[in-house]
Amino acid sequence: MLQCVECEKWRLIFSKHKLTKNQVEQLNQVLAEIDYTCGLMLDDINLPQGLKSKLLFVKDHDCLDHIEKIYFSCGYEPCCIFCGEYVDADNEEDYYPQCADCTQQPIRKRDS
Repeated sequence: MLQCVECEKWRLIFSKHKLTKNQVEQLNQVLAEIDYTCGLMLDDINLPQGLKSKLLFVKDHDCLDHIEKIYFSCGYEPCCIFCGEYVDADNEEDYYPQCADCTQQPIRKRDS
């Protein structure tokens, strides 16, 4: 995952192929050295050769986009779908987490 330095929202990194433990460590080292902002593509980053072949990508976001719904199924700490602020895990289960400051219409989860 990457966190935007401007809006502080988390963005997921996708890969066409599973990364080895060593590749995950390499990726984390590279990402620790950059200031990610929404819209930055991983093609713009000088990745080690072994990672380039894994077809890594981040969806093309801007800071106004809400947190990707798949984030919530990954078991990460719950955060507001709109602003990315961490929230208590006891939010209503039928809706994605939302902080008290965000007044948008709650987003209902799909029925399983």
